[in-house]
Amino acid sequence: AMFWPDLDQFAARRALRNTLYHLREALGDGVIVTRGDDAVSVNPAMLTCDVTLLNEALGAGRYEEAVDRYRGELLAGIHFAGAGEMFEEWLSTERARVVERATEAFRAIVDREAALGHHAAAAHWAQRACALAPSDEAWLRRAMSLYRQASDPGSALHLYDAHARRLATEFKTRPGPETVALATSIRSGTEATAVAPLVSPRVPVEPASPVVAETASPSAATAGIETSL
Repeated sequence: AMFWPDLDQFAARRALRNTLYHLREALGDGVIVTRGDDAVSVNPAMLTCDVTLLNEALGAGRYEEAVDRYRGELLAGIHFAGAGEMFEEWLSTERARVVERATEAFRAIVDREAALGHHAAAAHWAQRACALAPSDEAWLRRAMSLYRQASDPGSALHLYDAHARRLATEFKTRPGPETVALATSIRSGTEATAVAPLVSPRVPVEPASPVVAETASPSAATAGIETSL
């Protein structure tokens, strides 16, 4: 239903078998593992995945490593001809899940550095986090506030001005009122209402499916969906 929605059960199973054959040819023996006649999976000891490594680093508290594993949108530009709505829904959910995991890692770093009084370092990480959701100004305000706490209002205003120029050029709009008020208070040297720490709604997160694969083979593959045969 996910990859061959227009085929009947018999034809879809045959298509799956053909796909697995080509994956084995590309990746070598031992990567694609079958369990009896009912299931197929990937051997994690033989194939690494950036999503899995991000989750492992986050779970172990290696937050800097976790954010370095995030390289942009999951499966950016990937299109499977003939795949149905179920695949598109799965991909959309997984993309949101990976962004949330990366955001969690950034939040942990920023909160840790801020609690230690390392406001410049915290601002640096908050600024990096802005790239996760450029249209959401919460991280921008956090970074600006931290730069002000680090006695570096110039960096805060430089960040704001760059954001304002991008909005004006690309979207013909301007920053939101909270962000404008914060920038105004920084320019005037007055205190604005403190920006609350970022808190995202907690959504139960299942371990993300490994999808972007790296292997010693010269061919790349996508994997990680356990499929009933």
